[in-house]
Amino acid sequence: IENEIFKRSIITFFGVMLCSLTIAQELIWLETEKFDDHGGWTNDWQFLDQMGSSYLLASGIGSPVEDAYTQVNASITGKYRIWVRTKNWDTTHSPGQFSLLLNEEPLQKTFGKSRSDGWTWEDGGIVSLVDQNKIALRDKTGYYGRCDVIVISSDLEWTPPNDRASIDSLRIKYHAISQEVEDKGEYDVVVIGGGLAGTLAAVAAAREGSKTVLIQNRDQLGGNASLEILVPPVGVVQTKLEEEHKKFDVRETGLIEEIAAYGNQRYFTDGKKYPERLLKLVQSEPNLDLFLKTHATEVIMDDANQIKAIIAITVPDGDRLKFHGKLFLDCTGNGIIGVKAG
Repeated sequence: IENEIFKRSIITFFGVMLCSLTIAQELIWLETEKFDDHGGWTNDWQFLDQMGSSYLLASGIGSPVEDAYTQVNASITGKYRIWVRTKNWDTTHSPGQFSLLLNEEPLQKTFGKSRSDGWTWEDGGIVSLVDQNKIALRDKTGYYGRCDVIVISSDLEWTPPNDRASIDSLRIKYHAISQEVEDKGEYDVVVIGGGLAGTLAAVAAAREGSKTVLIQNRDQLGGNASLEILVPPVGVVQTKLEEEHKKFDVRETGLIEEIAAYGNQRYFTDGKKYPERLLKLVQSEPNLDLFLKTHATEVIMDDANQIKAIIAITVPDGDRLKFHGKLFLDCTGNGIIGVKAG
């Protein structure tokens, strides 16, 4: 009996120790684009296809931007190791350097100086967390420092993976990307890309009676003709050197006449008006649904020659959405849907 009690005591002891060890393991995954305050940093997602996420970019054009910060709660106080996923976009000069601050104290390491090509994890060293903590990114140069994810691990020996698939799995596991895919239903026409081509194609389809959805990965319509780039379709610019063109009334025609300011085709005047005009044009169509800040990431094939649906992710929330369609128009500019469909 005494031996049996002793055995059970040992088993219980090691069981408790194992549970304590399991509970003590904590991994805090911080997507920078979800920080409480971006400060002067910009949420950039133009390379989402290449590296799996949007990230914060310090585009100060030579002047350091204001700090981005967020609050972090630790269920277990004590020692942690910090990892930061960055990209040194010019390894010869390392122009995009930045610091990480924990509770107003900068870490010893300066980030953005790695000699590795592409996105890489930089070890920020061991830190101490309290119940409530403030994490901040401090730009040091103003020259496009990039920070994707900050990972804080209570396992001081743990190292994050480098391959895209494993990182994507961690994003889903720690809810940076939704675990569930929300089905948005069936459409006649699915248009991916909200530049001039995609927007006007979607409007044309909707006017023909097709149930249409327009999916645009930026926060405004227009593409080149957006406020981000300011290159509208000026056509033949009206100047004194073009009298011969004038008499033939050379200009864009069709749907674009509903939004273009004829006779005022100038880059920095008329160009600023396109996003608002395009938005009003789209919103006036009852057969057309619009999803801004939604980036198509996957293609689901019905067979070798037919697309069945696409999956997109919202930025920066990370919600995954599925759109079924009969006809898909790739107006992304880089042809990503065509590439993924083969």
